[in-house]
Amino acid sequence: LDTVASFVPLWFIQRLLKRLIVAPLCRLILFLLGYIYISEKVPDPRRLRLARLKKGSQIPGFGSSVKSGDVIFCNSTSIVEVIYLAYRFSTDFAAVALPEGDKVITHNLWSGLRRVGAPFEEKKVRKSAGNRVTLAAAASRALANGAPLAFFPEAVRSNGVAVLNFTPAAETAKGNGVRKHILAFKYHYKKWSPCHTVGGLRSYVFASCFQLYNTMEVSMVPHELRLISYNGKTQKDLNSQSDSESLSESEHLRSLLAMAIGERGAKLVNLGSSEYFAFLDYMTAANMKRKHR
Repeated sequence: LDTVASFVPLWFIQRLLKRLIVAPLCRLILFLLGYIYISEKVPDPRRLRLARLKKGSQIPGFGSSVKSGDVIFCNSTSIVEVIYLAYRFSTDFAAVALPEGDKVITHNLWSGLRRVGAPFEEKKVRKSAGNRVTLAAAASRALANGAPLAFFPEAVRSNGVAVLNFTPAAETAKGNGVRKHILAFKYHYKKWSPCHTVGGLRSYVFASCFQLYNTMEVSMVPHELRLISYNGKTQKDLNSQSDSESLSESEHLRSLLAMAIGERGAKLVNLGSSEYFAFLDYMTAANMKRKHR
């Protein structure tokens, strides 16, 4: 239905169809996967180690300040985040173009599910197909479609405990007037982890449906709150820095994303997609040896 709606020539009719038809269906899918209740909140600025807010300043409510063309930076652990984003914000999606990682490829809901849930154990999946653009260009396309843009800067699925290095594509929207929000997903579990770090998609969906319930906590750092950095600078100051300091905004986003995950935050690890693929290759080789014994 999302794919059919994307062929409607008028963007506001596209948006209406997605909100009236696709969004409720996505919420139903989340319910069937065990996510009966989803906690949504904006973290306390003091926990995010932000500069003190000015007297009288107000923090926007969860999702209330998200507009068309805004980029939502998210951590990625499974297809559940894609379904939630389609339900809550009716977003377009941008996935990092592999293996280079310096551009993105835009997706609708269906292709976004296939990309995020892809079996990265297969090396052919690690080469992205599609038109590669900068993140700023992808945000402009989303603006023309009347939708926000969801972006997964780590390029691969993580375990929800740590945040991997952002790919260079995250820096291609530096400045350019692009508003950036942060959306952090955290799962609480005892035995079965809802994080789909490795393994097949079918087995993951099957296992998820057979849980009595699953718990997901979603934290959003809105653009207005994100403007306050650790040292008190505004995002305007960060955007005006020289090229030698171009990583500042990307690292700032990554740090905020890690601190926004759950109540205690997540770790920042100096690992990226290359290390993730190396681990998958090792695991695949080890499994092959076991089969031949």
